[in-house]
Amino acid sequence: MITNDIIRKDFGVVMNLIKRQCAKIDSSRPDCAITPKQGVVLGFIYSQIQQGKDVFQKDIEKEFSLRRSTASEILALMEKNEIIRREQIKDDARMKKIVLAAKAKQYLQQIKKDSDGITDLAFKGVTEQEKEVLKNILQKVIKNLEE
Repeated sequence: MITNDIIRKDFGVVMNLIKRQCAKIDSSRPDCAITPKQGVVLGFIYSQIQQGKDVFQKDIEKEFSLRRSTASEILALMEKNEIIRREQIKDDARMKKIVLAAKAKQYLQQIKKDSDGITDLAFKGVTEQEKEVLKNILQKVIKNLEE
């Protein structure tokens, strides 16, 4: 029987191993001024812009279930490192649209390659059907935790 203790332990192990893989990639690229979390956020911003959508901080908060302060810290550092810019929109001076700065483009290809490499490694030997089951379970877990 699978107990809650086993599930908690396994979740923790998976998170630690993913962090370790990200750290390994980061240490191999000392010239890269972007953290794994920033890379994920950058990928999201890029995909939304490619779909013709404007991106705001609240979109990032919602997509990644981040607190406003956490999202703000991530975006502030990305802005400081000239990866993104925040531009006011005409309709509401309080709203600032997030746009990619020129430096972002140099990171996107490497981030995609690194992310795909970690995902390929993590799911080696896992069937499409098993991935679908895992995705469904994780969506239920996320829904439960968001309530």
